[in-house]
Amino acid sequence: MKQHNPSKFFSMHTSFQKIAFLAVVLLILPAVLLSQNRRNPAKSADDAFSKQQYSLAIDKYKKAYTKVKKDKEEKNRITAQLAVCYWYTGNYRRAEASYKRLVNAGWAKRVPEVLLRYADVLKMNGKYEEAIEQYNAYAERAPEDPRGRKGAETAALIPEWL
Repeated sequence: MKQHNPSKFFSMHTSFQKIAFLAVVLLILPAVLLSQNRRNPAKSADDAFSKQQYSLAIDKYKKAYTKVKKDKEEKNRITAQLAVCYWYTGNYRRAEASYKRLVNAGWAKRVPEVLLRYADVLKMNGKYEEAIEQYNAYAERAPEDPRGRKGAETAALIPEWL
């Protein structure tokens, strides 16, 4: 009669558990990774932005924007990142549109510097009167920061210089 070796049984049982565990991990891991991407569709855009790859970030932020349907806060954050990307790539027309969208959405109430950046792109685009309005709005929200007052002064002088 054959004798059963209990240690051999347990080592086989442990090997089976290891294989089963590995199979479960391999089945679940892709789902976890995909769900993380769904929770933060702008992650790859944020990565490109942090590496100063602004043109690539623009494309990725545009895709992410369409995926964050009802999350207004994330939409505004993506719009703010797009505005910066447009600024750094020299596309001031699109930067202006992005900052305008943020101002209209009320983002500037929490982040007053949006008004300053919006005024800067308006000035870059030759819209000096509108720029002065935004610089003054920024100066009201951040009176300790001289950039609002000085920005309005310089925007008023530019037409005289031209």
